[in-house]
Amino acid sequence: MTHEAEVRGLDKEENFQQMLAYARMQILTQQLTRRVQQEAAKFLKKIWRLLREESGNIQGICLERVYIRV
Repeated sequence: MTHEAEVRGLDKEENFQQMLAYARMQILTQQLTRRVQQEAAKFLKKIWRLLREESGNIQGICLERVYIRV
């Protein structure tokens, strides 16, 4: 089917190129979201590890937000 569509030149049509560009943007957005989530998870693990290690030295803690630059 793919070969036949290429033979007919469907991959050369403007509509196809627009759909391809849109699909590319969606995939890149999904990949970026996954990467940011993975980095956030690593960061939070590091915070929890430090809190456990230093628990004897901590008198109090208040965490309202964590910002992660992309």
